[in-house]
Amino acid sequence: MELAAQKLLSFFCRNHPKTRLSFKGPECPSKYGYFDTHQSESAAHSAITLSLNAFAVYLGYFSFLAVICQFGIDTEVKIPSWHKPLDRQDSGVHPEWLKLLVESPIVDFSRERIGVVTDVSRCDWLHLATYMMKASVPLWFSWGKIPYYAQPSQPWISDYFPDFDKFTSVEPTNAGHFPPVQPNSGQHYSETMEQFFARRYKGHAKRKATESAYDRKIRKQHEKEQASRPFPGKKGPSVYSWDNVEGFWI
Repeated sequence: MELAAQKLLSFFCRNHPKTRLSFKGPECPSKYGYFDTHQSESAAHSAITLSLNAFAVYLGYFSFLAVICQFGIDTEVKIPSWHKPLDRQDSGVHPEWLKLLVESPIVDFSRERIGVVTDVSRCDWLHLATYMMKASVPLWFSWGKIPYYAQPSQPWISDYFPDFDKFTSVEPTNAGHFPPVQPNSGQHYSETMEQFFARRYKGHAKRKATESAYDRKIRKQHEKEQASRPFPGKKGPSVYSWDNVEGFWI
């Protein structure tokens, strides 16, 4: 399996030389001693246990490599893309082993897999998430605490931005005594933090839909500059912080 995994990784890198792969492959199960002789039965049991755990991790790693090859190289072919480099006569992969692999759940992506929650602003493998979604891997995107102001590291994730109309805010216990808002902050009187960001998000979407080609170019340049989270300076945008004033966020 180690040889097959190396073949798939090389196959993907050749077809996607500019795609960043930040992960490191797990240790091979053979390194945990199931091929070795041991001085006692307990030591042998320990080696077997560690080896079985390593197999589970390595099978997941191998399945992931098959996913990015199958859904990241050529999805139109009848035979999955990952099969091609392993079926070569010079691949070193035994034909019978390959036949068993094809029939196994390791490469059966029609069944739902175990999902994962990802942080849209900090996850460093979101550029591979589309392949995982096509392979029936459930993904939940975390936008941070309310209000949802996190900016995704990949633009396409914005399509999954939460629908604020489906959220309800909790009124403070002393509702009805809303304090004055900060002048020029953009917050309306009696407007909660959640409502503020919901209104701003809708306003941004409306402006994007009607902006000119020049305005779009300027906006994208600003977004690119802000992607590295630079500290605000004298020439940068105004920055406000939220204060809890008698139970209200101002």
